[in-house]
Amino acid sequence: MESGDAELTPATTAHAGLPLRTIREESAKALGRLSTRATWAEAGLRTHGA
Repeated sequence: MESGDAELTPATTAHAGLPLRTIREESAKALGRLSTRATWAEAGLRTHGA
């Protein structure tokens, strides 16, 4: 490890965390809507005798 790497590592990790949190939050929102749609679809299938 180079002499400046120890100081750079925490800063890099902190900056990388923001886009990863954003991706995670957006994915959770998208999957949440999918889960809602799946629940409605399943309920629809049950009411139509499938």
